[in-house]
This record gives sequence, structure tokens and C-alpha cells, in this order.
Amino acid sequence: MKASGFQRLLRVAADAADDSTMTQVVHNCAPALSNDLKTLYAAVSDSGAAGYLVALKSRTLARLKPTERVRLLDLSIIIRKSPPLII
Repeated sequence: MKASGFQRLLRVAADAADDSTMTQVVHNCAPALSNDLKTLYAAVSDSGAAGYLVALKSRTLARLKPTERVRLLDLSIIIRKSPPLII
């Protein structure tokens, strides 16, 4: 993928997340295609721990639906905030 293609993916994925704070495609998470090759999944994040997994049309990078996104959770933060497990 050319640098211009990566920048387009970032803009489209951030728009699909419907969150203007999303500024980057997650670097350690490659985009993935569905089995039928019609849907492209990409993870976007802000500069902190917030992010989304978004679904796009693979041919046009258009949003599938406004609901085709899911908030990503940083489990390390959840585990640190959880009370200790006593057995």
C-alpha cells in the first residue's frame, strides 16, 4: 500500500468510527478482510488508549453502516483497576 493509500485508510476509518479524536490506524494491527472479501476491518485509535474496530466496504472504503464499529478496550487498564482476586 502506498503512503497515500494508508492516509486514505486512516481518514476513512476515523470517519467510520464517527469519532474525531481517532488519529491513527493501530500500528500493531493489520487490516483484515472478511471471508467473502467484501468487508475490510481496521482498528483506529487516538494517541492514548481509546480506539475502535471499524468495518468498511473493501472496494470503496465506504462505511457499511454507522453501527459497524465496536469500541476497543485496553485490558491492562481494566485489570489494574479491578480489585485483587482472593482465593
